[in-house]
Amino acid sequence: MEPMPPPRLLPRRPADALMRARVDYWFWRVLTGLVFGAALGLCIVNPGHAAPVPIAALPG
Repeated sequence: MEPMPPPRLLPRRPADALMRARVDYWFWRVLTGLVFGAALGLCIVNPGHAAPVPIAALPG
């Protein structure tokens, strides 16, 4: 009975998988940064746009 070869856990070229994971990480990091940055920028430029009642109507 022949010995079984070890299972292949890594892809054929691990450097390619590492590069792909790095690109995916930076893609999502930049994309979420742009989305949250745009939302924060809108809140800074127009601070009352999301308030359900006017700021002047709040007590105090």
